[in-house]
Parts: sequence; C-alpha cells; structure tokens
Amino acid sequence: MHFIRLNQTLITASNWAADGSEIYAFEDRTAISGRTYAYVLEAIDLRGGAECFPARWVTAGSPPEVALSIHPNPADRRTAGMTIALDLRAPGPVALTIYGARGERVRSLLDQRMGAGRHAVRWDGRDDRGRRVGAGVYLCRPEAGQRRLAEKLLILP
Repeated sequence: MHFIRLNQTLITASNWAADGSEIYAFEDRTAISGRTYAYVLEAIDLRGGAECFPARWVTAGSPPEVALSIHPNPADRRTAGMTIALDLRAPGPVALTIYGARGERVRSLLDQRMGAGRHAVRWDGRDDRGRRVGAGVYLCRPEAGQRRLAEKLLILP
C-alpha cells in the first residue's frame, strides 16, 4: 500500500474527549466521490516522537451513518482504558458493543438514542460483570441506522 502526505501543516486537535485524549478532523478536498481512500494519522509529540494510527478506510461521497475512532489502540491491560469516538450523521438509536475474538459479547457500552455529531464513550476494559478483561483481540461494533462496523481493539498483557 502506498501513502502520500496530503497535508504539509500540522492538524491540531479540534476537541478533547472526556479522558483527555485528542480528537482530530481532516477534510480531503481532493477526494473523488465514489472512490475509497485509506487515511493514516501520524501524531507528533512536542519532543518530536511520532506515532502512526491504523488506516481508516473512507469512501468519498455522502458521509456514513456512523464513523468510529478508538484511542489508544492498543491499550495496556493494567489501564485498559480506551476512548471510542462515534461520529453520527443523523440522530437515532445507537448500540455500541464489545465482542471477544470468538464473537461472544463482552460488554454493552451503549443502547440509546443519540443526536447527530461527535460522541465519546469510555471503555474501562471491563466486561458486563465488572471484571477486567484479559489481554487479546476484541471487536468494537457500533450500530446506527443501516450501518454496521467492526473495529479491532487490542489489549496488551
């Protein structure tokens, strides 16, 4: 896969999630409607250290009913906290569930009506019974309108 740098200037965080993590937004004005693009965010800290986040695949055109971003991912098991940012195109019912690698439900984080816009939900790394989950791969699945996504989460030992 080949990536090109679209923006030569830094993009500052546009919002802050409840846990203090940053939320970034970028509009690609060169995208052609109907084509699919992969975008990678490279975060550069004040000391010059860089961290690349997993690619986000987007089809240009009308925005999806729900878009998802998760930070940090992977997360350390001792803290195991993640902020899940949901971007909703329209108001409506939203469900957000964490599943184990074998498909078993681990935690229901949301099942309610929400307004359009950006919403941040914190997952503390615990299951529905309040037990801390083990290290491994999990799936975060938001459901809004007709849109169903799944994003991999990784909890490190």
